[in-house]
Amino acid sequence: MKKIACLLVLALLLGACVKQKMTFEQQQLNDASQQCRQEATSMNPENPTFMNSLWSSYYEMCMSNFGFTEEQINSTIY
Repeated sequence: MKKIACLLVLALLLGACVKQKMTFEQQQLNDASQQCRQEATSMNPENPTFMNSLWSSYYEMCMSNFGFTEEQINSTIY
């Protein structure tokens, strides 16, 4: 009985660690974010962070060009 309980607990813990699959929209947002981060960094390699207003402005413009809303863009930042 203890073995079964331990196996069930282990199965639940392993199940909780499994990454959930992204939806198509989430994957598109993630891919665009990665591309825009790379482009913003290539435009301003000295300080590639959101604290740099030039870098973050370019990133936000790039994401907007993909058609993402401000809310979606902010979800990739924070």
